[in-house]
Amino acid sequence: DHDQNLWVAGGSPHTFIISKNTTGVSRQSYDGKPTVWSSVSEEQDNTEWIWLGLEREMLTVVNNKTGQTLWAKGAGIGNFEHMNIACLVKRSEGKGIWAFEGKNIWHIWREGREIRAARECEASGNVTSLMDDGEGHLYIGHENGVDCFDSHTRTRTMLPIKGLRVTDMAKSADGSLYFCCDNHCFCVLS
Repeated sequence: DHDQNLWVAGGSPHTFIISKNTTGVSRQSYDGKPTVWSSVSEEQDNTEWIWLGLEREMLTVVNNKTGQTLWAKGAGIGNFEHMNIACLVKRSEGKGIWAFEGKNIWHIWREGREIRAARECEASGNVTSLMDDGEGHLYIGHENGVDCFDSHTRTRTMLPIKGLRVTDMAKSADGSLYFCCDNHCFCVLS
C-alpha cells in the first residue's frame, strides 16, 4: 500500500500486514477477520482503498487510512457465494477491479459508499486467471485456453492457445505474453 506496508493474504488462519520502519520489520495480524484470499490496492479520490476477497464473505473494500469498510451486498453481481475471490485484478483504465464468476467477467467499482458492478463479457470456458495489460486489454485464462477482452471495443477474441488450462499470465516490457498451464507447459506470444 502507499504506506509501504505489504499485505500478505493468508490461507490459514490470518492475513498479515508487514511494515518496515526505522527500528526494523514488524508483523501485524489482521485478526478477527475472515481469511483473505486475494487483495488489490486502488487509488481513488486521493485515498487508497484495498479490495479484499474474503473466505465465506462478500467482496469487501477498505479505506486504508480510516478503516471504513464497504461490503458488496446488493451490488447486482450474480451470486457472491460462487464468485471466485482468489483472483482480483486492478483495472488499469477507469476505476475499480476485474473479478470473475464461472465464465462471467465483472467490472466492480466503488461509488461513494456503495459498490457497483457490471458484467463485461463471457469467457470461452470457466475462468482460472485474469491479467490487465494496462492498454485496455484483459487477458482471460480459462479451462480451454486464453481470451482477450478489448475494453474499448467491448469485444472478446480467443487467442491461439487452445485446449490448455491457463493458470497464470504475465506481460514483459517488450510486449511478449507469457502463459502458464496446468501441465507445466509455458507458452509465449510475441
